[in-house]
Amino acid sequence: AAVLAAMLKSPNDYKPDVPANLDRAKNRRDYVIDNMVTAGYISQHAADQAKATPIETHLTNAKAGCEADQQTAFFCDFVVWTVRNSPEFGPTPQDREQLLRRGGLDIYTSLDVNLQKVADTAIKKYVPPTDPSQVGSASVSVQVGTGRVLALAENRIYDQTASTQPGHTSVDYATDKAYGGSSGFQVGSTYKIFTLGQWLTAGHHLMDKVDGRVRNYHASDFSARCGVIAGDWQPNNDVNNEPQNPTVVQATAISENTAFANMASKLDLCDIRDLAMRFGIHRADGTELLYYPSSVLGVNEIAPISVAAAMAGISNNGMFCTPVAIDKVLVRATQQQLTVPQTTCSQAVTPDVAHGMTYAMHAVMTGGTGGGSNTGDGAFLAGKTGTTDSGVHTWMSGFSSTVATSTWVGNVVGTKSMRGITINKKAAATLRHDIWRTIMQTADKIY
Repeated sequence: AAVLAAMLKSPNDYKPDVPANLDRAKNRRDYVIDNMVTAGYISQHAADQAKATPIETHLTNAKAGCEADQQTAFFCDFVVWTVRNSPEFGPTPQDREQLLRRGGLDIYTSLDVNLQKVADTAIKKYVPPTDPSQVGSASVSVQVGTGRVLALAENRIYDQTASTQPGHTSVDYATDKAYGGSSGFQVGSTYKIFTLGQWLTAGHHLMDKVDGRVRNYHASDFSARCGVIAGDWQPNNDVNNEPQNPTVVQATAISENTAFANMASKLDLCDIRDLAMRFGIHRADGTELLYYPSSVLGVNEIAPISVAAAMAGISNNGMFCTPVAIDKVLVRATQQQLTVPQTTCSQAVTPDVAHGMTYAMHAVMTGGTGGGSNTGDGAFLAGKTGTTDSGVHTWMSGFSSTVATSTWVGNVVGTKSMRGITINKKAAATLRHDIWRTIMQTADKIY
């Protein structure tokens, strides 16, 4: 204890595990002990015994902060960034950082420990941090109706050092850049649900037949009241010979690009963008959400937490609630309860439109592209897959009546196709289904 007290004046000069410091450290320690005698805390005999004891260091490198528990590390990091970014915790970033580090806070979070354990285990099992491909993955689960983040996992070892070790990072792929995350990932066909929502909002129907032929679109084929559209665009499908006049439900189930391009041409692109924004969708890097024609097929880069929250909003009768991770905060010394960020709920679409979206998205799970994610436990599920050009990013996002989950598997950097990568003898493009299904099987049991 005397050594520790002695070090305060100049920690590096008196650091006792450096041999060159030992004499200085001992002299300084003995000075502290002599002062303890003068102040009446110990006897001279006790002081003499203590001063005769050599300094021996037994260092244990303990992981601190979020690194201490890898199972919850990235959720923990999101909570830390929530405190840093929320004016409820202080008027300036400096005030909030000081409260976080020195406030003596007990922070109670929305985390469901059991669901988090399953999510973390699944994501690291199916896309291991040590895999040579270094494919990335993140998954977020949000409670329907409350916005509470129940689980947030990533297939990496959380590491705040400057380590270049593969599989280690402090970047939270699940969240926005301002919350310690990346700049987001293209969501691909996941974004079609917002064209679906606007289609129904505009008075069209689920059983309408739409033109699914491959064709070249001109700028004049689209309207955008918030900007100018230029250039030609010819969308294609992942699979050849897809139906040329599917119903909207069929087009959603099989994720037919050409059908959704045609639907978008009968709507206003800015209306589609605005509907997405009402569901909390925004680019993870904070820049403006794109609204040109190809954006309806998912070129915007978005964080999984935003997609999960949007899915929860559809399940919640069209009422979107902003995601939150903190339930309450107490000052430990006084038990004073601090104000914390609250979820804000607003009606993104009418309940009828939300139910129509759910009906079409249920077809994705029962006979469409999301069949591999079906939990097989009888729970009513609705969802949407997402695959970007060449399979650079793959997504599975969806919901039950109580929990929404969004899972991403793709490139952290680079443009490798998930279809050409095998991890543990499985195609990387299919792993989103394994992760999502495993998480939602547990969510269905708990909720």
